[in-house]
Amino acid sequence: MRPLIGRMTPSQDTKRTIKSTTQNEESSMDALPSGGHAVDGQPIAAVDMIAALTAAQLVFQDGATQSFTAEGRTTYVEGGTPSAGEWSVTGDGTFASFWPPTYRATYTIRWIVEEGAPAGVSFTDIRSGVRYDGRYR
Repeated sequence: MRPLIGRMTPSQDTKRTIKSTTQNEESSMDALPSGGHAVDGQPIAAVDMIAALTAAQLVFQDGATQSFTAEGRTTYVEGGTPSAGEWSVTGDGTFASFWPPTYRATYTIRWIVEEGAPAGVSFTDIRSGVRYDGRYR
């Protein structure tokens, strides 16, 4: 599986200080930066992407993990091997990734909500339609 995500270059309306959740912090994400609430299957608004992606490490079905920073960095770990990349939000609100030297992809990202709380993020590749579900660890 190729790494998923890339560099965050927030537009003016998405520049916010979002505190990442660590294993020792609790974050219900009840109050999203947009003022809305996460709904299962709903596309994640550009203004909420930093909060959604930095809330916790994501774990994928194959056991790979991915972490994001608000500054646009990401680390994808598959089989114990880390890969560093960058992510950004494009002008139309889709998610773009860049993995040096040349791999680029664009995704629609949606909320995964279970029992009324955000449980992860779903990435659907714009070109292939392949979907990857990452659950918060």
